[in-house]
Amino acid sequence: MNAPSRTAVGPIKAVIFDMDGLLLDTEGIYTEVTRIIAERYGRTYDWSIKQHIIGRGAQDLADYVVKALDLPITPAEFLEIREPLMSERFPKALGMPGAEALVRHLKAHAIPIAVGTSSSRNSFGHKTTLHREWFGLFDTIVTADDPEVGAAKPRRTSSSPPRAAWALHPRIAWCSKTRPSASPPPKRLT
Repeated sequence: MNAPSRTAVGPIKAVIFDMDGLLLDTEGIYTEVTRIIAERYGRTYDWSIKQHIIGRGAQDLADYVVKALDLPITPAEFLEIREPLMSERFPKALGMPGAEALVRHLKAHAIPIAVGTSSSRNSFGHKTTLHREWFGLFDTIVTADDPEVGAAKPRRTSSSPPRAAWALHPRIAWCSKTRPSASPPPKRLT
């Protein structure tokens, strides 16, 4: 049996990284905090719920969790309870194995690199506390509350790069937890 053929895409011109679960090991923090809140109200937070919230922005996540677990609080109250728990844990987030080395390698080879995250600027700051030096290597960092970003996760195909990162290069290798790809960006909206 022959292996499927791959289409050559040429050299990598730029790379955009997701942050949570790819550069930083924060997924466990999200799980722990959501589990703590659920247990306060006698509910169980497990994979049946978590699978639906990975990658969602804070408000969307809160809306889903409160409804799915039938919590006796509003989504706003969920976020209010969640904030100090996250703020306490995020500064201890570790880098994912090999992430820093890859970022340094790309930078050493003058390949433009960016972070595109659904985290707010404030959460980004907490999460990168132990990693300021190597996160300083990125050419561009785009957070969910960046004024040029309309939604934390805009509708797009899995192979199209985020709109806010078009400026890096006309051809982008998009590194995410789902799959890497290289594709030309969609046309700019006017």
